[in-house]
Amino acid sequence: MRRGIVAFLLVGHVLAAPPGAAAREEVVSDTSTDEIDIKLKYHGQDVLVFGTIPEGAGIVVKVSAPPRPESLARKGRVGPFWMTVEKATVENLPALYLLHTQRPLAEMFPRGVPRELDLASMVEMARFDSTVGDARALGEGFVRLKEREGLYVLHEGSVETKKGKVFKLAVPISSKVPPGDLLFEILAVRNGRIVARDRDIVRIEKVGVERWLTDLAFRHPPLYGLLAVGVALLSGFGVSLLFREGGAH
Repeated sequence: MRRGIVAFLLVGHVLAAPPGAAAREEVVSDTSTDEIDIKLKYHGQDVLVFGTIPEGAGIVVKVSAPPRPESLARKGRVGPFWMTVEKATVENLPALYLLHTQRPLAEMFPRGVPRELDLASMVEMARFDSTVGDARALGEGFVRLKEREGLYVLHEGSVETKKGKVFKLAVPISSKVPPGDLLFEILAVRNGRIVARDRDIVRIEKVGVERWLTDLAFRHPPLYGLLAVGVALLSGFGVSLLFREGGAH
């Protein structure tokens, strides 16, 4: 809350600047929260990002999560069986990649979209440990998978400004995003170039029972396994009792 109050004060200060004040290419931004807590009933959360950009500049809001190794598997028929026929590990691609823009990227960058905003360029720099020969096809398939999951999304025309400088945007964060730091980057664009930027960090972490179970799984795997088996047995016992009671009537 305090960060939000400070940001709104900064916005007010920029809007109240005297007409003769020297204009600076500067972005001032903040988010509605510093932390997202993953609890048992967590289904994702909206994060509000707001602030000011240089008057008349275009705006791009980029939200990303750090890369982490991810495993892929393709199943196929081997004789009479349906089984995994190809495996791959993908590295150096972000776990989350959201772009919100004021106008289409091609209009904002007529001479070419910067590599940091071009997903195809990121795929070229990715690393693949794979039994598949075509790394490019694998990368494109990985991106399509992330797009279907809502983790790689381009929202063109989704950001609006007031008085040419004040912006506010609600960014939905999926429950599929893993714990870690989310990087919110606000980019001001003028004449096809990024002229200013600001960054904010929002941390996603497990709390309460979710965190306890995760810690138990990593630190005491045998105990976690016993607990999982116990829960499964109790669930099965409860279901059998329900069927018995139902049959008694």
